Amino acid sequence: MLINTIYLRQFLATNTACLILVVCACWVAWPSSVNRKLNKAYDDVDHIGLRLDESQITWVVSLLDLGNAVSPFFSSFIINRIGRKNTLLLVSLFFLPTWLMVWDSSSLTYIYVARFLIGVSKGLAFTAVPVYISEIADHKIRGMLGSTTHTFMTLGLLFSLCVGPYISYQSLNIIFSVIPLLFLALFVLMPETPYYYIMKEDYEAAEKSLKWFKPYEKNVKESLAKLVESHKDMDTGASYWALFSQSNTRRPLMIVTGVSFFQRLSGITALVAYSSVTLPQLSFTSWFGPNECVIAFTLSMTITNFLFAPFMDTLGRKILLCTSVFCGIIIMTLTSAYYYVYPVPTNSYKDLIPYVLVVAYGITYLGMGNVPPLLPSEYFTTSQRSYASAVTSVALATGSFITSKFYLIVQKDCGSYFAFVIFALVHVVYLLFASTFVRETKGKTFEEIQAKFYKKENVAGELNNTQL
Repeated sequence: MLINTIYLRQFLATNTACLILVVCACWVAWPSSVNRKLNKAYDDVDHIGLRLDESQITWVVSLLDLGNAVSPFFSSFIINRIGRKNTLLLVSLFFLPTWLMVWDSSSLTYIYVARFLIGVSKGLAFTAVPVYISEIADHKIRGMLGSTTHTFMTLGLLFSLCVGPYISYQSLNIIFSVIPLLFLALFVLMPETPYYYIMKEDYEAAEKSLKWFKPYEKNVKESLAKLVESHKDMDTGASYWALFSQSNTRRPLMIVTGVSFFQRLSGITALVAYSSVTLPQLSFTSWFGPNECVIAFTLSMTITNFLFAPFMDTLGRKILLCTSVFCGIIIMTLTSAYYYVYPVPTNSYKDLIPYVLVVAYGITYLGMGNVPPLLPSEYFTTSQRSYASAVTSVALATGSFITSKFYLIVQKDCGSYFAFVIFALVHVVYLLFASTFVRETKGKTFEEIQAKFYKKENVAGELNNTQL
């Protein structure tokens, strides 16, 4: 991914901040790596001593999403209170004891509690990282830098899926505990965002931060004055109540919540967590199977995102999202048709069909993966962003919880084909929603987005002080 050298510091800070998302992704993919190691239907080759049934495994998977759904309700307070940077540093410290709880597999309760607590940490990270990136990024590259969150998530998934199935349960958990320490050592060197300092009326610190992130600014004091003026004019009265009660914020809140909820309800969580037990075993090869397909799926997402992320700032958010969802409709429909015709493995090359479709879904996931996390930071003001991002995290977690908790139940009672019929229908609703409501924001400053977004609602010709 090529980037102009004048934006190098923004690029460096963005990539460092996103390291915490690698930890989150490792936890998301952790069940896929250890399902067979913990499942009582398989031998305890790692001598873990704990064997789980199907119901317990679904709780191990879904408790992370439950914790994720809880944390955003207080994460916005933490982000605005101690800052975006300090919140992420706090998250890195919070990750460490949870790994130790999972490493000690003597009790299922430890694993349950650890999964819930890591979900809380994930919610904090997913609320703070997009806000941090949007507040340090120049409007010309904000889309590309925003897509970095998805790239690092896929890198974390890829690392977990490549390493997890092939090493012992204990070794996997020890390796993963190192990543939060690496993040802590690097991110402590990065500055806080200028927007946070402006919100706290520490204008001297805001100027230093602005100079660090944007050394190409010819007149930093003038740029800072514009940001301060914009904040005073538009950025008052932020709260959860204001988001839901103000007519100017209800619509953008509905949009960011909808695109996030449908993203996770469309099946991505189930593909990552359960592909190892959904895909047919290939009878004609011993070196490629469900685990390797999940790796190929994640690798396809990573490569596609790395190569085509700049299109976020050229083609735009809306067209990429709608194209991605449309491709998802086709792929989920074909996958459902396959499992309807072949409910059991055919022990032939036909069993490769769902493998190809899963990888194809990873290639076309660019829009669905990148756009939802980016919109809250573009649609809302400085102090509102943390609240909107928190609500978005709840929507993401709720969609993930529903799919991770009920996918195996639907698959067992109704068949795999029916689960993918549901996913295809969700994609149809997703496309209708995105094409109707999502507003384009490529290449625009926050002020320009505001003027466009609320143009129709602004009868008096002046923006309400709670608008973006």
